Amino acid sequence: MLKSILQWSEIDLEKGLGGVEVCAREIARGLEKKGCGVFYSSDLTEINGGSHDAVITHGSSFPINRRIPKSKTWIHILHGTTLGRMIACREFFWLRGYYAYFKEVFATIKADVLISVNAGLHLIWIRRLLRKKTIVQWNGWDTSDDAGSQSVKSQKVKNGGSLSSRSPAIENPYFVFIGRSHDSVKNAELIESCFTGNYDFDLAVVPGFEMAGLENGQLPRIHNLGSMNSKEIKTLLGGSIGLLVLSKYEGCPIVVMEALSEGVSVVATGVGALPEIAEKSMGLIITKPEREEVIQTLRLLAKDGITKSEKSDRKKFNRAILPPWEKFAKAVLDAILDDKSGVDMTERKPK
Repeated sequence: MLKSILQWSEIDLEKGLGGVEVCAREIARGLEKKGCGVFYSSDLTEINGGSHDAVITHGSSFPINRRIPKSKTWIHILHGTTLGRMIACREFFWLRGYYAYFKEVFATIKADVLISVNAGLHLIWIRRLLRKKTIVQWNGWDTSDDAGSQSVKSQKVKNGGSLSSRSPAIENPYFVFIGRSHDSVKNAELIESCFTGNYDFDLAVVPGFEMAGLENGQLPRIHNLGSMNSKEIKTLLGGSIGLLVLSKYEGCPIVVMEALSEGVSVVATGVGALPEIAEKSMGLIITKPEREEVIQTLRLLAKDGITKSEKSDRKKFNRAILPPWEKFAKAVLDAILDDKSGVDMTERKPK
């Protein structure tokens, strides 16, 4: 039996609620249910020391100057690529981005096992050429009732408030956007432009947009709700018309998996794994990143809607198709055990 597994990252995997942190948290939960001890660290000495059987790293957040011992299985998880993001957002003068991408290439070549959340990532071709162990595994959806047990401190946001004093109730039917508006990859400008007219629906934003129009009341359709934990977000999504993910670049957005697993409609651009997810699930609508087309889609959804029965059926269908987080954790565990036993896992996809 495995003694312990280390998840190493320069970011706080244990307390954050971003996509990478949620993935790390759910891997830990799944492995702990199977009897494996899982530890988080950003201490370089932990990589070589300790009795860890495996080291898991994420994205570009790992120490390129510290070799992981051959006695420990190195599993690297690709949530996307920095180069893909830079091209999509035209961030060609972002020098740190090139270094981050170099680290991703390094991990792609050196790791014992590579897990990618998107089958279309170009770095997978390097693994194929090297005939090294590769797994394609979508991010999961939360099956537990304690999704909100790990939360971040609430922050006061313009036009928002604290968790204790704020209610997500909005008078008009609403869509939801979840993400950091200052991150250019999220395409917040496009989303903002879709809610500047006099429509019959609003936009709930978590944690919030940082826009001048919100301060002077020029964007009455947009409501900043502040920070929320996972359980609160699930409640917010449940009362919405749908979720908006109009990103310029994505891997496999966890919030999309969460929304679809609850039967909630999703309007998204065709990036990352989203087109493949749309083919296999119900309720994911792919749109071009153009204002008029997005608005037309939102109007149709707001007008037609779905009944509680239809939503329940969609929820049941999607949960049978989309992987729960337990499947991701099992893929990690199987990869470690197979690597220790020398099993050939080239191009393996978990069943």
